This record gives sequence, C-alpha cells and structure tokens, in this order.
Amino acid sequence: MIRFVLRYFGDFKSGFCLIVLCAVVTAAADLLMPYLSAKFIDEILSSRDIGRLYFFVGGLFALNVLSLAANWFYVIFSTKLRARITNKLIADLTGDVWRARLQFQTDMIYLAKRVEKDSEKIRTT
Repeated sequence: MIRFVLRYFGDFKSGFCLIVLCAVVTAAADLLMPYLSAKFIDEILSSRDIGRLYFFVGGLFALNVLSLAANWFYVIFSTKLRARITNKLIADLTGDVWRARLQFQTDMIYLAKRVEKDSEKIRTT
C-alpha cells in the first residue's frame, strides 16, 4: 500500500510540495496576525508615531493579501491535483481490468457447453 501511494507521490511531487508550501504560508500568516495586532496596540498606538503606524498598517494589509493568495493557490492546486490523481487512478484501474481481459459471455450455447464441461470435471475429481 505504501509503495502504491509513493508511486503517485513521485508522479505528482511538485504539486504536493506546492500545496504543502501554500498551506504553511497560510497557516504562518494566520498565526502572525494576532501577535502583530497585539504589538500594534501595545507599541505603535502608545508611541503615536504616524510613520510607523502607516508602515505597520501596510504590513498587516500585505500579510492579509499574502494569506489570501496562498489560500487561493492552495485551493486551486489541491483541486487540480485531486482531479489529476483521480484521472490517473481511473486510467490505471481501467488498464488493469483491460489487461485482465475480463469478458462476459452471453452466448447461450457456449455457456451450456462450459457448464457441462465444468460439471464433468467436478464429477471426475
């Protein structure tokens, strides 16, 4: 089972890495927001420095945009990767079934002869 999963991981390694990177960036940005908001309230507002205030508000805005973009890329890439893996799984499954040459016989004469032949084998053993 692990080899089966690793085979698909190897085929889509760059997609998996991109999804993990986007998830980490989104999580890091979301975790930084409360800390930076507390720092904003504690230090920037008490010092009344307008230059730092504009810089800090711009940084918070940029962090929100970064988090939103990383989350958007995460959703898009994970959806595309899921679709590609699903299509590959279906193609592999279809190929395996095709190679097994599973055929269902509907010819009644063939079926009757086959049942008779198999019954004869069972009686003789």
